[in-house]
Amino acid sequence: MKVLYEASSIGLGYGHDSAMAGVFRVICEILRHAESTPGLEVGVCADTNPVADYWGRLALRELNVLPPEHWVGAWGHLIPATIIERYERRYRQKKLARPPFSYRVLRKLATLSSWRRADAREWDVFHSLAYPLDQGSSFRVRARCLMIYDMIPIHSPQFFGDGADMMRAQHLSLVNSIRPQQDWVTAISECSKKDFCEFARMAPERVFVTPLAAGPEFHPVTNPAVIGAVRAKYKLPAGRYLLSLCTLEPRKNLPHLVRCFVRFLEETRADVHLVLAGAQGWKFDTILQTIEGVGRLRERIVCPGRIANEDLAALYSGALAFVYPSLYEGFGLPPLEAMQCGLPVISSNNSSLPEVVGDAGLTVAATDTDALCDALRRVVDDAGLRADLAARGLARAKLFSWEKTMDSLIAAYRATQTGA
Repeated sequence: MKVLYEASSIGLGYGHDSAMAGVFRVICEILRHAESTPGLEVGVCADTNPVADYWGRLALRELNVLPPEHWVGAWGHLIPATIIERYERRYRQKKLARPPFSYRVLRKLATLSSWRRADAREWDVFHSLAYPLDQGSSFRVRARCLMIYDMIPIHSPQFFGDGADMMRAQHLSLVNSIRPQQDWVTAISECSKKDFCEFARMAPERVFVTPLAAGPEFHPVTNPAVIGAVRAKYKLPAGRYLLSLCTLEPRKNLPHLVRCFVRFLEETRADVHLVLAGAQGWKFDTILQTIEGVGRLRERIVCPGRIANEDLAALYSGALAFVYPSLYEGFGLPPLEAMQCGLPVISSNNSSLPEVVGDAGLTVAATDTDALCDALRRVVDDAGLRADLAARGLARAKLFSWEKTMDSLIAAYRATQTGA
């Protein structure tokens, strides 16, 4: 079966800390595993614009996701992509705050001198991994499929503030690009499928749930030297720490976590820190204001920024427990990664999170202060509980794998051919 993946997000997100998480990582994993799936002929394109086409080629090669021969050119370029890539590497290596003027001019010229180029091959499935389906107009395809991660901008626009209208418009463009009687959808959780079907009025039998997974790089790290090196790299204080890992934005409910953590410290005087790891997102300043407002306990809260992928397993493994009080998730990869690293998990009980955590963690209502404080106290004080949660989390994590994700996707692709 020949499947063409639209992966503009890889090109447009590459090199930007806040973008190289979540959807970016999911797309990389899907492409990496699709390439090694027997019976699947894989192509990748970036059909949104020529800049995504340039950067997508570069990102896939430098991140070791796919060999270059899998790239299907959606654009023709008067200025060769190799020139853009050379400039791209140069300014990234110098770690400049912004691209040099000469590069910005060259990129603009490259965009203006590019043209759409049709591909002569016919593909069984065109699977857009983040962008509207009409992006595939340059290709001949038998069936079109769109991946849906969540519907949060539509049903909960309050999480996006001033950007709510833009985010809603982007999500509406996804929904409006679907032909309900002809196209197909993959959703990363039952929760996302339910939200999508209710809003889009699409028949549930045309929407397939394809759960995500944590890769094999997430495993318990038992070498103290490795954990110590990662702690030193990110300047984490000595002693025990609770970990939360996400893009630092309002939807992750971090001000609530900070307030509960401070109350927990005041009530128990426990010797423990809270590490809020991840890139700064929208309205990070409100999170920072909450942290700065806790007074003398400010030193107990650490924000090390984005963590390199190769350091995540050690960061998880060195923690006492993982805390994820998110207000809404389309799936919830961090709790799964934490469980796969043998870490006890405290999670919200809303949206898709019960599908991921199951009974392997302590789950609480996202806004229940007493419940979260009690969960923090239990997991910090009770070594037996931590051991039990760690064992249950490891067992739960084995229910998810990227191979199972690909099996679900292959089943969806086959349905598009029999039902198209």
